Amino acid sequence: MESMSHLVECLEIVHENFPETVELDVSCEEGLKGLAVLAEPQVKEGNPVWLLPKLEELTLETSSDAFDYGRIIAMAIKRTQAATSSPSALSPINSLTLGKGRVHVELLDRLEEAGINYERGGVTLVA
Repeated sequence: MESMSHLVECLEIVHENFPETVELDVSCEEGLKGLAVLAEPQVKEGNPVWLLPKLEELTLETSSDAFDYGRIIAMAIKRTQAATSSPSALSPINSLTLGKGRVHVELLDRLEEAGINYERGGVTLVA
């Protein structure tokens, strides 16, 4: 859990200093689940604020063959759907690159339905 909160802190720092970030490359052993913070806006001073609102490309790498990308894919789809209702405030995730790990085939179908291009490097497909 510590690495997950560390990733969230790092995302907040990137947002503060580089809010126009379009592409993000994240490589870590654990903590990728912390990317779920990108799925919904945070509330600051009563107003919704999206972290990295211009983010369109996300590249992820973990050294674990067992890592399941389900939550990451759900976040990308949710964020992309939110972008359709407020395109001036949020860019959709257009590209998702997955390193080692595993992903359920039906989630790849959902990525396609959402219009998100993906690459799946060393990812194992699960039926």
